[in-house]
Amino acid sequence: MFATVPPATVSQIMRHDFDPMDLVKLNPRRCWDAFEKGGALRDYPSLHSLLVPLCLYFSVLQAACAASGHAEATRIVGEAGLRYTAHLVELEEAFQWSAVVQYHMQFHNKRRQDMAIGDFSQWAFGDRELMNRLLVGRQRGRRGGRQLSLISSAASAKSCPKRF
Repeated sequence: MFATVPPATVSQIMRHDFDPMDLVKLNPRRCWDAFEKGGALRDYPSLHSLLVPLCLYFSVLQAACAASGHAEATRIVGEAGLRYTAHLVELEEAFQWSAVVQYHMQFHNKRRQDMAIGDFSQWAFGDRELMNRLLVGRQRGRRGGRQLSLISSAASAKSCPKRF
C-alpha cells in the first residue's frame, strides 16, 4: 500500500516506535537518500519538508487503524491529523521556523506516548506548555501585513472541544 515506505518503518509507525526526527525518511523526494539513525533539524528547512512526510505518517497510521477494524480510531487519526497540520501552518506563519520544528518534535514524542495507550485525539490540540516554552519570544516580524501571536492561537484553541 505504501510503496515508498519500507515495511520495517510501517511497523515502527504502527507500534508508535517511530522517532519523529526520522520523518525525513518518509519524504518521497528523499527516498533514495542514505540517512543515519535519527534525522537532524537541518533535514527540515521548510514547512513543506515537514508536512509532506508528516501527511504520509498520518496516512500509514490511519491505514493501520482501519486494518485493525477500529473505525473510531481511524476517524480520529484523520481528523486530528488535519487539525494538527493546520496548527503547524499557523505556527509557521507566526514563529521562527527553527522553533516550530523543535515544537513539533517534542509534541510528536508526547503523542507517541498517548497513542501507545490508544489515545489519538491529542494530535488535535496544541500544547500550551510547549508553546510557551519553545515559541514565546520567537515570533516572526510582520508578514503579509498581518501580525499573528500566540495569544490569538491560544484563544482559538479554547473554542475547540476537549475531545472528539
